[in-house]
Amino acid sequence: MTKPISFLKCVKAIKRHAFSNSPYPLVITLEIHCNKKNKIEVAQILNQEFKYMLITRREAETWEQYPSPTQLCGKILIRCKNDGDDALLGVGDERLSKQMRKTWEA
Repeated sequence: MTKPISFLKCVKAIKRHAFSNSPYPLVITLEIHCNKKNKIEVAQILNQEFKYMLITRREAETWEQYPSPTQLCGKILIRCKNDGDDALLGVGDERLSKQMRKTWEA
């Protein structure tokens, strides 16, 4: 059995160990089942903790083509599976991660 831990503690542990074995980009998939207020809090935690490591939608929209995994070393992509609420769209989304995965597999 495991004990529950806070989302913040989990994110801090990921930040501490994310690239200890590999520098390649980390894709974190979150399945969000909470209200909009809590989704905003999740987004704030992710932005505060990961800062420059996050691949944001705003950043991705400037790309002419998707970068290779090597070009994204040390970066984190948040993939959100949620109920359609756009609270986390500034952090990352499922469409972006799917498109990047298709590019990388080609």
